[in-house]
Amino acid sequence: MEVGRTGDTLRWHTAAGLTNYDANADWGASDPVLVDGVSAVSFTYAPGTPAATGVLRIDLTLATDASNGIRLYHEVHVRNTP
Repeated sequence: MEVGRTGDTLRWHTAAGLTNYDANADWGASDPVLVDGVSAVSFTYAPGTPAATGVLRIDLTLATDASNGIRLYHEVHVRNTP
């Protein structure tokens, strides 16, 4: 499953598996909406090492009106175990 942005909307998209991943996926109106009002979003991943976890960083800004917004930031630690 993947998250894609169209305009100011984040949508949940289901793919057939990582082997069929398509970076140019066609996000459509039929995909479920996760959140509306997105003014900025970024997902970054810093891979770990055998001795340290990887980190997925999610930075999301939601527009509340024309001049204000709410910024949400979260880090997810990804265990590097075989």
